[in-house]
Amino acid sequence: MKMENQNIWKIRTADRGFVVFIQNVIYMLGIVFTLGFGYPWLANWKFAMWSRRLVLGGRTVRYTGSPGGILGMWVKVWIFSLVTLTIYWWFSGRKAVDQYMDSHLEWNE
Repeated sequence: MKMENQNIWKIRTADRGFVVFIQNVIYMLGIVFTLGFGYPWLANWKFAMWSRRLVLGGRTVRYTGSPGGILGMWVKVWIFSLVTLTIYWWFSGRKAVDQYMDSHLEWNE
């Protein structure tokens, strides 16, 4: 029995390579020029753009998070990390924003 090579997931970037490059440059310049304070907005924008190009098993996903949600998570992580002398950061804080973003992905029909 021969197994077919199926694309279970892919990211549609082949025709948008330059656009993705420019988005990454804007993201990095935004982080630098805002001294990191623009991170929640820029991360939300970049993740939303990435999720629009993602295809899983032939279905697309949609990101429903907000910059305010990322900002709240980001502030919580920083406060808890300062209070616990970075212990919170090493055990769960560094994953908190990524978990927030992952939890706000929905299937498109």
